[in-house]
Amino acid sequence: GSTKESCLACDHHDGVDWLEQGPPQEQCNERWQGCESAPSACCPGLACREDFNGFLACLPSLPDSDTTDAPTYGPTYLVEERWPDSDTTDTPTYAPTSSPSSPPSESVQFAPPLPPTDADADGCCSLDFKQCINFCGSTKESCLACDHHDGV
Repeated sequence: GSTKESCLACDHHDGVDWLEQGPPQEQCNERWQGCESAPSACCPGLACREDFNGFLACLPSLPDSDTTDAPTYGPTYLVEERWPDSDTTDTPTYAPTSSPSSPPSESVQFAPPLPPTDADADGCCSLDFKQCINFCGSTKESCLACDHHDGV
């Protein structure tokens, strides 16, 4: 669609994304195009990565994920010296702990939501990260909510 809301609401099976700056002005490889010989040539929002067939293709970038510690393979034990509480015991209990004895010292303040802007005025909804489409609506919100059969 022509707005971010309608684009992101689109129901396309490959999924769509909103191009904040509109279609790329530079030469770049669109979604699904092979990239083995030029891994950095994918359009913005895409990354050269292995597809489900094992070929390198320009595909949507994977979301950043927080890393976690490697799993432990055995039970971990509380080291007594680290927790010199007088309430510690040698045997584990499965009962809940008591509530904090005092309320938090500071209250949490949240920033007010930002008012709507015309930030998506030049943006567009895209399936291949190169060309704009209009079947998912005309707003960023409709584009991102679009549940098209191509998936992202």
